[in-house]
Formats: sequence, C-alpha cells, structure tokens
Amino acid sequence: MFKHFTVFLLLPLISFLLSTSSHGADLQSPRYRMEVSDIDINLKQQLSFYTIESRFGPNWQDFYELQGYIVKSPPDSLKVSLSQNLINLGEIKPTKGFTNATSLTLLESPKKGYQAYIIQLYPLKNAKGDIISASECADNRQKCNISLAKPWISNTAYGFGYNQSGPNSPSDFKNSTYFRPLPNENRGDFPNFLYSSAGKNVSEQTKIIFKVNPPDFLAGTFETVVNFIVLPNY
Repeated sequence: MFKHFTVFLLLPLISFLLSTSSHGADLQSPRYRMEVSDIDINLKQQLSFYTIESRFGPNWQDFYELQGYIVKSPPDSLKVSLSQNLINLGEIKPTKGFTNATSLTLLESPKKGYQAYIIQLYPLKNAKGDIISASECADNRQKCNISLAKPWISNTAYGFGYNQSGPNSPSDFKNSTYFRPLPNENRGDFPNFLYSSAGKNVSEQTKIIFKVNPPDFLAGTFETVVNFIVLPNY
C-alpha cells in the first residue's frame, strides 16, 4: 500500500490565533502557563476593555525600556532564507526511507555573528492521531539521539529524522547517512544547535535533509511543523 506523507517547514515570524467558538481553557506549554480569574457565563451584559500593544516595528523596545530593561539592538541587519518552506515527501512505501531537503542561507549577518537552531513543534502525525515516532536510526546498539547522529541505513529502523551538511555543521554528521531525531517542543525539548558564526559571513548556507521510514501498519497524510531559529550575537 502506498502512503502519503507531507512535512511542513516554517521559518517563524508572526503567529496568528484563529477561533470559531468561545470556551474557557488554560493556556500552557511545557515552558509556561497562563491563568485568569473565573468568568460568570450567566452574566447578561459585561463590558471589558483591553489594550493591544505590538512587539514589532520601530517602537518595539519602548515596552521593555519603560520597565527598566536595557535593550540592545544589533548594529546591522540579519537576513535569512529557506530554499523550501514546504517539503512534500510524496507517496512512499514502508521499509524504505524517503528524503527531501531544504537549505538555510544567511544572506546578511551582523558583525558579531549569529546562532542557528532547529526544533520540531510536534511529532509527524495524521488526522487520526497516528504518530511516526522520532528515529533511533538503527535497530541495533548504534542508536542516535537528538544530540548525537548515527548511521541510518537499516530498512527496519523506522521513524523521522534529519541530516545536516555545510560549514560549521556539528561533527557527528560525518556524511549523508548520519541522522538525528528532531527535538520536540511539545515534549519540552530545547532547540538543536545547527551552527554559528562569531563574525560577519555573507551567504553562508547549511543543508538539512529530512528522512522518513514508516512502519507498514500506518497510512494516510502525515504532517508536522519544523521551526528554524536564527539569533544575532550581541
């Protein structure tokens, strides 16, 4: 049976929250929790006033400076691009790994350099909630983890992972057969370090290859979101 898997890769800039209904719920993640006081849903009329402030634009640092923070801006620009922000792994068969790639390119970077990271928002899953787990790269003792790449050659080693190549890539990615599983934000993982630069480097590029090898009992359209994070040095 053929199976179709789709991987969405996003370079996060602004997030939007869309809602078609109203209900009460705690807002939380592995790193924070927001709570509000009780709301009387039987109250017929109630007026509430809110102030919405932007954290973007030329006045973004005013909010923090008024609270006593010292805000430093990078002396020059930071521009990045992805060769693909939507990766489709197509129709794939079980017990055979399929790959597709994207390249992260630093078009302009600050004089003091930058750091680049990667993290998966949630596991590769379909609409029914079936999950393709993070790869362990092998069905023997040579298992990989989010901090250590190992060869992924076995057709019976299932999962989803990534390979990295390019200047300043971690040394455990010895060649294109070495993979790591992605860190998972919903599980509480921190982003994985991709590479960094202590000085100004224009048009520096790293290539990320994503690989999936599904078990034969799963079918459907699977998707996930992978965030690339690039931070300037101060």
